[in-house]
Formats: sequence, C-alpha cells, structure tokens
Amino acid sequence: MTDYTAIATAIFGQYDSDHDGNLTSHELRPWYDALLASRPDLGLTSDGYYVWFADIDKNQDGSIATDELAAYLASINYTA
Repeated sequence: MTDYTAIATAIFGQYDSDHDGNLTSHELRPWYDALLASRPDLGLTSDGYYVWFADIDKNQDGSIATDELAAYLASINYTA
C-alpha cells in the first residue's frame, strides 16, 4: 500500500521554501509544471494551475497542508 502522507511530506521537503508546513500557490507551481511535463494522463493544462490548486486546497485557506496534498496524491494514485 502506498504511503501518500510520506510522499506528500517529501514533496513538502522539496517545495516548502519557507518551511512553514504549508504550500502556497507560488511554492507549489514548480511541481505542477513538472507534473504538466511528465504526466499527460492527469489532463493538466498550462492555464489550469489555479483551478487545480483550489481543488486541492479543500479548506480554501489559500495554502495546501500535508493532508490535503496526500488526499490529492491518493486520488490520482500517484507514484514517485
């Protein structure tokens, strides 16, 4: 069974530049761009970033927490 929390934590380690435990839109954009280039099966588009971010940000507080990212990863059956 895939540990999506561990994968989310690793993504945070790479992209949470201010180490505050949340990913802002600015911080997560490079990962989106990497997914856009490497995962055409996800149906991401170059102009769909903010909708994608808002969909992951379930509590709509403007940032993504580890549990929100882990839930997204599970929803797409993400593998690192």
